Amino acid sequence: MDILTNGKTAGCILLLVLVVPVAIVLLSDMDFDRLFQPKPHEVPEHESTAPYYATPTPEYNPDPPGYNSYDPAPPTEPPTKSTEKSIIADELSQFLAEWERSQETKNLGYYMEFYHRGVDCRNMDYTGLQHYQTRLFDEFYNIELALTNAHYRIVEEKIEITFVQEMILDDYYDVGFVTMMLIESEHGYVIVKESWEPYQY
Repeated sequence: MDILTNGKTAGCILLLVLVVPVAIVLLSDMDFDRLFQPKPHEVPEHESTAPYYATPTPEYNPDPPGYNSYDPAPPTEPPTKSTEKSIIADELSQFLAEWERSQETKNLGYYMEFYHRGVDCRNMDYTGLQHYQTRLFDEFYNIELALTNAHYRIVEEKIEITFVQEMILDDYYDVGFVTMMLIESEHGYVIVKESWEPYQY
């Protein structure tokens, strides 16, 4: 027993003598700081490693597309008297052109839209004028008008137009001096009075 015990003790001492120096050498070469550092966060491939503040913030623009607050539109100037006269002249010119066309195309409904319901047209009321113009359109195949020397003036909130009218009804021809009194309605100008007299050359 003593021999076995002494043999085991001697073996343990010999093992310690051989192992301890080797362990000391291995431990001296290890980087303990690196060994005990926390494991870094692994970023998936689809995620960015840039910090959140690296993305540029879009510049704030209070104006909608197409507008520029630093380039305001110039203020509109109030219309002058000459501008108003020019506008009225253009409107009346268009009015007479459409009135003329309604007769040349023999469009009775369109022609009557130029007249007020209470019109006094060459001693005819609205209904009388409608009947007269119907007979005229039925009797003559060709109707041609030419309006010249048109002028206008404002009389007591009405517009007075005068012009020379040449009319051809098939083989018939006449020239007259026409005077119209117009008022402005919600749909445009309408004739409230019309007169005709032979033109004196």
